Amino acid sequence: MTSTVRALAITAEYTYSDGNHTFETPLIPGDTLSDTLFALSKSFTDGEGVVLLDQEVADFFGFPAKAPRGKSAKSHVALDDPRNKKWKVSEVAPWMTFWYPGRPSVHVGILPWLNRRTFPMMADSMLDMTYRLRRYHLLTGGAYRMTPGVAGLSTIRGNSKAPNTAFLPPIDIEPYTQDIEGPDVNWCQVCRHPEEFTGKYWHAYDVRAQYLGAAISTDAPTGPLEHTGADFTDFSRAGYWQIEVPNWIHGRLPNPCGVRSVMGQQIWVTTPTMQLLYELDDSGLMINAVVLDSHTTAKTSRAFRAWGEKIRDSLFYYNWDNEPVDHRDILRKEIKATYNQSIGLMNSPGGRVYNPLWYHTITAKARANLNRKVYKAAGILGLEPVKNPQFPAYINHDCVWFNNDISDGAKNPPGHFSVANRLGGFRHTEGESPCGELKS
Repeated sequence: MTSTVRALAITAEYTYSDGNHTFETPLIPGDTLSDTLFALSKSFTDGEGVVLLDQEVADFFGFPAKAPRGKSAKSHVALDDPRNKKWKVSEVAPWMTFWYPGRPSVHVGILPWLNRRTFPMMADSMLDMTYRLRRYHLLTGGAYRMTPGVAGLSTIRGNSKAPNTAFLPPIDIEPYTQDIEGPDVNWCQVCRHPEEFTGKYWHAYDVRAQYLGAAISTDAPTGPLEHTGADFTDFSRAGYWQIEVPNWIHGRLPNPCGVRSVMGQQIWVTTPTMQLLYELDDSGLMINAVVLDSHTTAKTSRAFRAWGEKIRDSLFYYNWDNEPVDHRDILRKEIKATYNQSIGLMNSPGGRVYNPLWYHTITAKARANLNRKVYKAAGILGLEPVKNPQFPAYINHDCVWFNNDISDGAKNPPGHFSVANRLGGFRHTEGESPCGELKS
């Protein structure tokens, strides 16, 4: 085998390695799962690796024909041997991670329990599967297992210097999620004032990897939150802030507090929103939001930066023409799913990383970044004047529609909307009214 193995597939006859090598598999009666785990872990010099087992090998090691559930999965006899040899594993499942102190982790996938829907890396060829798993590992910095989101969060946690407490809810989260700002789904000016939009052309501008960019630049809270109370305005601190929504007079632009927010409403927001609100106040565009209560921390870090930059480089700077066509689209799709799912899972209880404040902060950062560009395009924010201010017609997640008489929207985008194939750049599409489907 090569010295840096990242993915293996084992059948009764052969072992396939990293999409490049094939070896005979000597399954000797009496060999145990723990023996195999010890041997495999020596090959994974990058801290972890993936092993796929076919039906015959799974049978050889005592796994059942179908994946068990509940108590039987946690106590299945197939795990007795590795557990007796000090390997830690939670239960028998389609994906299992075996961990041993001081050794690389071994992520085991049982192929007959997987399918192309749950495991998009699956292929007819064992070598193809190990090739995809190896390339994913190299391009994202972490081994693939279960789902892209699980793999991504495990990589974040494995590479983070933050204390274990940072990966758990910083406080009792329930009071804040009742009225917390959420990622805005859509904002539609067309529906309210269709008479304003009589231009010949509709142009959509979609932010490339918006949430990945927000994660990279987010100052993530990594320390316990302190109750900093009302009238607290140190926005270098991360956390939750309860505010009374101030008046927003720019009806042709989305409210920075969230499209569903109304003046006088009491809501909880996170630091990126507070920073935008006070930036708008400094520019004379709205009155200060009154802070009614706050829970914040001075301990922050760019916890997602290294992970996010690795994915950014893979998506935007890697020469994908070098990848075989059979693998290219699948790998790109799974890498994109990695950051999207990872961020979403931060708000889901039960995983290795459950910190809703991280989720709320990243989504608020993404929205604040997009709102700044929208406000600048309209000419109400920023030091550089915009020659032709444009107001948006519709915003859906990370896509903004404009209506005007400009025939080439890619070459002549609104101010501060840079059409470019890079992180944070915009992808332009010309189409119809956002009430209908855009033309591809």
